[in-house]
Amino acid sequence: MSFAPIPSPAPDQIPGENHNMPLITNPNYSMDAPTLRTQASEVADSEFPTTQEKEPSPPPTTVIHPSPGPYSTPQDDLMEYNAFHLPESFEYRVLGISSEHLRHNVLERAKQEWQRARNFSVIIVPFYMSFSLTQIQKAKTNTTIFLKRAFPGSQGTLTVIPAAKAMDQQGEEPLPWGIMIAGLMYCDAATLLHHQFWLSKAFCFVAYPTTPFISTWIGNWAFAMNENDKPTVIECLKSNLANAHTKIGKYLHTKIPDAAEHLFVIESAKVQPINVIKQNSEATHWAFTVDSPHPTDANQHKQWITAAEATVWYHAEIATGELCNPRNTCKCCKGKDHVSARTVIWPARTPIQIG
Repeated sequence: MSFAPIPSPAPDQIPGENHNMPLITNPNYSMDAPTLRTQASEVADSEFPTTQEKEPSPPPTTVIHPSPGPYSTPQDDLMEYNAFHLPESFEYRVLGISSEHLRHNVLERAKQEWQRARNFSVIIVPFYMSFSLTQIQKAKTNTTIFLKRAFPGSQGTLTVIPAAKAMDQQGEEPLPWGIMIAGLMYCDAATLLHHQFWLSKAFCFVAYPTTPFISTWIGNWAFAMNENDKPTVIECLKSNLANAHTKIGKYLHTKIPDAAEHLFVIESAKVQPINVIKQNSEATHWAFTVDSPHPTDANQHKQWITAAEATVWYHAEIATGELCNPRNTCKCCKGKDHVSARTVIWPARTPIQIG
């Protein structure tokens, strides 16, 4: 099944939006689930020591808040670059990726260029991107064509800055080679981040903010149940977060002693079923997501993930959960919660036909 592109909207800006708005700073932005929560003061605990690391370089101060806006789909000889209109039911987001991953094995000078990029900017990761001069050249050309067509208001100032690798790396784990898109209008950058997934016949990619963000994904678990038991699974996640005697519950009570902040984290919890093929039969795994107690500290966030993986996720109705994280990152969208065969363009997730 395929979706016809939506007609080109007349305006190239969001009606009524002030595009000369002052810079906004919001360090608590998370790509998986944005939050306006301020981080509670952290209490030292011998079981969860704070890791001492060298101070990172100061991040950009401009935060772009995702919001829907118009994009063009010209009817001409390059219609294969027109973005598909995703159905309203499509709410999937890449899980497990943080701003730190986008900069892994990127040349230091390239990072500095990204740091100096003009407002407003985003980082995109093309589908099935692997680093080679041929791939980078092709991706840069496709990026320029796609974005200048979709966002004509930005085409006069738009700049494409590809990633440069620091060293050669071999292995099964695909790196999320990012491409910096700078010089966008604010409304265009906000639209790119709002939809995150951009699909066309000629070119597909995922959009991320240039400012620091932490993933809300804490892992996949399998239980003695199926997709119909979703309310019980979410109850299991929340009850274990609230229980001070579980690993993750104790961690949360220790790091977030404030009752209101504590409740905010628990109420942010969500679960998503993922169908997998295991031993020639289908099984259901559950992706757990919850706002991190450390939305701006990647090192502390790793301790939060360690506590989640060490937790015995028990519920009387569905027994004990088994940690079932995929061995490898998805080669298509670089998500960590699913294998490549279950990527976003898999028919069970979206009916859009690519190519």
